[in-house]
Amino acid sequence: MVNITINGNTVNTNELPAELPQTAAKTNFILIQTYNRDLTATEKLELVDLDLEPIRKKEYVKGVTVYLRELKSTISLKDMVEREADRTFYRVDCILHETPNVTAEKLAPEIAEKAGVDITKLAISPVRIRLTVHQDKLESLAKLDSISRIEEVRPDEVLNDLARGTLNAEILALSTSYEGNGQKVCVADTGFDQGKMIDEQGIQVHPAFDGRVEHLESLWLGDDSKDTAGHGTHVCASICGNGLYKSGNTRVRGVAPGATLMVQSIAQVSKDPKKGAIEVPLDLGLHLFSNPYSLGYRIHSNSWGKVWDAKTGQLGYEGQAWDIDKFVIDHQDFVVLVAAGNNAAKAKSKSNHIGAAGSAFNCITVGATGTTRPNDGYGFDNEIGAKPMTRINDTARFSSRGPTKPGRDINGNEYAGRIKPDVVAPGVAILSAASRAMAKNSRNRVMYGRSGDDDWTFMSGTSMSTPLVAGCVALLREALQEHGKKYPSAALIKALLVNGAVNFSEQLGLGLGYDYDQGFGRVDIDSSISMVKLSSFIDGGKLFEDTQFDVAPLRQVPEEERRWSSSLITNCVFFMS
Repeated sequence: MVNITINGNTVNTNELPAELPQTAAKTNFILIQTYNRDLTATEKLELVDLDLEPIRKKEYVKGVTVYLRELKSTISLKDMVEREADRTFYRVDCILHETPNVTAEKLAPEIAEKAGVDITKLAISPVRIRLTVHQDKLESLAKLDSISRIEEVRPDEVLNDLARGTLNAEILALSTSYEGNGQKVCVADTGFDQGKMIDEQGIQVHPAFDGRVEHLESLWLGDDSKDTAGHGTHVCASICGNGLYKSGNTRVRGVAPGATLMVQSIAQVSKDPKKGAIEVPLDLGLHLFSNPYSLGYRIHSNSWGKVWDAKTGQLGYEGQAWDIDKFVIDHQDFVVLVAAGNNAAKAKSKSNHIGAAGSAFNCITVGATGTTRPNDGYGFDNEIGAKPMTRINDTARFSSRGPTKPGRDINGNEYAGRIKPDVVAPGVAILSAASRAMAKNSRNRVMYGRSGDDDWTFMSGTSMSTPLVAGCVALLREALQEHGKKYPSAALIKALLVNGAVNFSEQLGLGLGYDYDQGFGRVDIDSSISMVKLSSFIDGGKLFEDTQFDVAPLRQVPEEERRWSSSLITNCVFFMS
């Protein structure tokens, strides 16, 4: 079979139904599949003026077809239209091809006409156009040659678990001396503390941060970056906080207290409760990743995801995932972490929850385990004698499971999804900084258990496990740079985390492989760093490095150390058209 999968839809290019286009006369976009190699520049020039049949006869071509309109709507959108008989209007993104033949501004009038809507109702970015459209008009939009993908827009939310509500570095059993020195981490969340990086008259920054925040950016609210929800501040301190918890006189440290932060507030004020308290920008690469990257940030932590809808269920590989993958392809030392979601307890099935941003190939998707603290499975349990209901090796009951959404061929047959989450980390009853902009009587302060100090609060969710792993990435980058790898790729970081992780799922047995609950397992940063110290990796170089492979020279391995294990992890590259 010669299969090409686009937007979750799979087509066999050698078995196209007779009624589908057999020539490229009416399109500027075709799909070519070669035999496990890229086309050379000469071959590309050779194919420019050829139609499908002459291309198909080339010895290096495995299959070819026009970019069929049947491939343009995502499986999730198709399923919703088929299933929801009482719904007629959908808010969708029309996404242009990677190499478009027209700008979004020039395409917008044609989209408005086909959809039967006023052009002023369209939200336009360089690569996509957002609008609300009647389901009967979706086919007309798919006929537009310049459109690559049509997907439904769903609201985003922060991913602390709202069924109820620990960060200490010892939870991750850290013995490493690394603290993330010299590492710069960006967090996109509900804001930071009182919206100030340093103390000002009448405003004191939370003592856990002490100069660690270097940049604040509010995407929607002007200069207002304060965190009234408390979620963003909690996440930030999990990465690099360092302060004193007065109840018990205990020091609470983030995983990488030597790292510095940029905080992007995506908080938004909306009268529509369905839209939530945050708004993720239309184009992640342009509006969320580009600025931090230009400022030197190489780790980007995202504790948000799509609102779960019981009717829709699992979302597929869609626009946010594509944005992440494309940006990492173009900026290979940029590590993106995404929370897996908290939908396992909400869903009817015990698997197949992770989608949208969390389904990206080139990100690190993080699920949650329990903790060593007394808990009831959702939050801190301060009853005398209480024990952890969800232990540190157990998958949290709320943590979204994989695999990713199964693909579907043009005849409607499904095939298996990919392994997700990638790794897990503690996400139940995490103690971290409480925003001083959060109201004293805020429900968020007590939702996951009562803290004995107003400057600290408990929260639970994959929102909490994700920054722990972001902190681990900072430690790994520091270790790699100390050992000569100045510009480690995102693929190398992911490989080191995956190979150091230990899967504790009961269905597998300790350390045996992977599953869809814990992925490759709970992060063990000491194990990952030991690989760095032994130089047991090879990472493809970049143009600005001294060598193509800037690792230590090969060494003779003593017989007692001779056990061979390898992983090949790359940043996936996609050619959509």
